[in-house]
Amino acid sequence: MSQLNSPPSPSRDDYINDQLTPSPQPSTDDTACPICFENYSVTNEPIIRTHCNHTFHRECFVAWLGKEDINSANSCPNCRAVCFPKAEHKKETGLALDMSFLYNTMRTEYVAQLPAPLRPATRAVSDEEMMRMAFGDDLDAD
Repeated sequence: MSQLNSPPSPSRDDYINDQLTPSPQPSTDDTACPICFENYSVTNEPIIRTHCNHTFHRECFVAWLGKEDINSANSCPNCRAVCFPKAEHKKETGLALDMSFLYNTMRTEYVAQLPAPLRPATRAVSDEEMMRMAFGDDLDAD
């Protein structure tokens, strides 16, 4: 654990088993899996929702992530939100890794809560701007 007593960042398997939410119905905007492009239906394979609120067929998303190794994906195929640290970062410990994961998670959750006209699809929010909105304007003060 880090100096902040935060829980450790999830592994690939932890993310798949504990943080993918079963979703009986995708939102009305999502009619097809963005990975395989097949329509969602009750007879198709299970649908999951990621921590960044995107829906996929469970099997497609797990295949997207691949096996846990250096070349595997560790982010959402829609928005690139980091789901878990990559295998090569496992040896990193402490505050740096936890803060990086925390920042990426906070940014994803913050952007997901923005009204539609402000979301990155229509308006890019820079990292600096996001930090200013989250923590105030006094970022450069000593």
